[in-house]
Amino acid sequence: MNLTYVNQGDAATALTASSAATGYPASNVQFPFKTKTWRSTGVTDEWLKWNLGSAQNVTMVALVNTNLTAAATVYFCGHASDLGNATASWHGHATVDETITIPAGGMVIKYFTGASKQWWFLGVSPAGAGTYVEIGRVYFGAQYSPAQNFDVKYKHALNDPSVAVKSIGGQRHTDMRPQFASLSLNFKFMTKAQKNQFLAFFQTVGVFNEVILSLDPANDPNGLSFYGVFTGGLSFTGSMQNATTDYHDLALNFEESL
Repeated sequence: MNLTYVNQGDAATALTASSAATGYPASNVQFPFKTKTWRSTGVTDEWLKWNLGSAQNVTMVALVNTNLTAAATVYFCGHASDLGNATASWHGHATVDETITIPAGGMVIKYFTGASKQWWFLGVSPAGAGTYVEIGRVYFGAQYSPAQNFDVKYKHALNDPSVAVKSIGGQRHTDMRPQFASLSLNFKFMTKAQKNQFLAFFQTVGVFNEVILSLDPANDPNGLSFYGVFTGGLSFTGSMQNATTDYHDLALNFEESL
């Protein structure tokens, strides 16, 4: 699996956009609620640009809750300096120059080799999204891949919190609410080094900061990637010990954010 738990875009010293509709500023992509969106005023050449203040390593980018379709042409670029305010100034010129494919379903996400750069640019041209571009969350940073993956017997549930009641006459009425995924991942015989890595990331995110979790980034990055939070704490159980290290089991629970 891949886990990205530090969103470099959230800590940017400056975030600018090609345009922003009233009530939908660019800063909304830094807000944890994916339904709080940035919206452009057009679709000709729309973009977002981040100045991180210093070079930061980025090897993945995810767009959460967007109106983009497969007709959109999307580029994500990184460079040591600001290359300007047009997609044409970045695509084909930036050190990091990635094309993002918009899938028919699932998360818009891409993993790449990446590099440490101070300036990052997301260009959409044309949008293929009606009369404006809309994005709820842009999440980019460097992913962590544990040396030992989760056990094959993991749980992946799709939850529906809709509330259904019946009237006196027996008619059914339902208050429809958004569905969300939840995951239960078990790690067996985790090394002490990996245990310490998990402790380090959990101390950073706890149960309050959203992360990007990809269960199978090589084969199904769109369908099996999720934006959400861990639920509950980390509880390790000792499973084996020898002269050089000790091993632990871990149950990790995750819930998709709406």
